Amino acid sequence: GVYVPLALMPMVWPLFLDPSWSKGVMVRDPLERLVSAYRDLCQERFSEGHCPSSKPISFQGLVSLLLDEGTLQLDHHFTPQHEFCELKTWLPYYDFQGNFSHLRQHAKFWLQNLDMYETHG
Repeated sequence: GVYVPLALMPMVWPLFLDPSWSKGVMVRDPLERLVSAYRDLCQERFSEGHCPSSKPISFQGLVSLLLDEGTLQLDHHFTPQHEFCELKTWLPYYDFQGNFSHLRQHAKFWLQNLDMYETHG
């Protein structure tokens, strides 16, 4: 995802409120994303500092750890997507919300709705 530093948010807010701008976001299925991060960073190539556990952990253990300790200080692979770019706050202002599992179809749909698919698709 694109990270917007908090200091720049006052410059970004007007764009979210401007009806002449089209705003879209692509997100990943949360469970698919968590399983992928777990397999990559906590199993296949355990990475202390990226995996929330300081030692290899089962998936059930990871879920328990996340539920017990929260997600505020996590590596970005495990941080909930709504924490990026204040997505939780700004989601209602997006004109389009797509899913990475259907990226090609969702991007095409969005560009067609903007009448931009022929030039940018």
